[in-house]
Amino acid sequence: MNITPADRVRNYPKRTLHAGDGFLFYSTCNIVIDQTRKHKIDKHLESAADIRKAQNATGKQQTLKTAFRSKTSPQVEKVKICQAWIKVFCAANIPLHKPDNDELQNFLQTKVTNGGAIPKCPELRDYYLFDMYEVEKS
Repeated sequence: MNITPADRVRNYPKRTLHAGDGFLFYSTCNIVIDQTRKHKIDKHLESAADIRKAQNATGKQQTLKTAFRSKTSPQVEKVKICQAWIKVFCAANIPLHKPDNDELQNFLQTKVTNGGAIPKCPELRDYYLFDMYEVEKS
């Protein structure tokens, strides 16, 4: 019988175990637990060291893949700034390569709040332009 990490999570009390990217985690330790053997999970939960860790628990751990998918508020702000920048330049019919001028970049970084968040033309074109096109098209 093939038991998935999600199946094991449902068999234990809430906030004891959690699944992520095909792995089973014990929510108070920084280790991956083998989900195929229920006995090993029970033995880990009953250990004295684990009971101490459960009392001092800080939160859930996650895999690197999951951590890289999540966005922080500065990353979200950068996306908003870049989208607004592209929208303004397209509305004014200014080519996206014009702000790559060194003097303009220096001005943005020193005089404008979050001006350093605006990348150069290749990044704007490769990462933000198509998304803006899709938003404006719909």
